[in-house]
Amino acid sequence: MLTENDDDYNNEPLPAIVDLSITGDAFPGGKLQMCGYSINGAVSCIFKWVQHFKDGSYRYIEGTTGPTYTGPFDDVGTFIDIEVVATDKYGQQGNSFICFAHKGLLITSAPQFTQSPPTS
Repeated sequence: MLTENDDDYNNEPLPAIVDLSITGDAFPGGKLQMCGYSINGAVSCIFKWVQHFKDGSYRYIEGTTGPTYTGPFDDVGTFIDIEVVATDKYGQQGNSFICFAHKGLLITSAPQFTQSPPTS
């Protein structure tokens, strides 16, 4: 990890992911896949899948630390996103990037979507 005493500390751009998107089927049993391109020396990522409720509350989905997610029936009536943080070879983390599944539409029990995500 770069420290404040390193010459490049303030000059290095933070590792990042660009063109972040989620592909796949956002309904129970469907598999979602995070896609994107690493830049600025990103060598690994931290993934967190998040379930958002209509009332604006949310929870991190336990055990979902990879770029893919298969949704259970518990996801019906909620919104799903992924938070991704890129890390460089020094262990320096970039900013958190967030992307909602299927453009932030409500998860239903069939591959149809009806409502927009809650706003904070």
